[in-house]
Amino acid sequence: MTAPPERVRTGPVALSATGPDPGAALDPAFGRCRYFLLFDGNGDIVEVVENSATSADSGAAAQAVQLLVDRGVDTVLTGRCGATATLALDAAGITTVTGLSGPADDVVRAHLGR
Repeated sequence: MTAPPERVRTGPVALSATGPDPGAALDPAFGRCRYFLLFDGNGDIVEVVENSATSADSGAAAQAVQLLVDRGVDTVLTGRCGATATLALDAAGITTVTGLSGPADDVVRAHLGR
């Protein structure tokens, strides 16, 4: 039996970040992070998205996931992700990598092997 083909990732990689620049620290929280920094496969920043779900009374995870779905994100890099966000990201086909920390640009370069 052969393994299914690996999915080819073509969309941006999103990082939860504390600030809008690539050197900002990776935010440890996904759903209520201040910004999402979107990087292409070369590690170049392509968009900065202010997370409108930060101040949501409820449903922050679903709102944050929808922001990323709307931008075609393939992978999320973050410190931690709650159960609701994990389920929503999985349902959207977005790969999630947790347990990360450090400057956003260093984290994305390490993830991309650069």
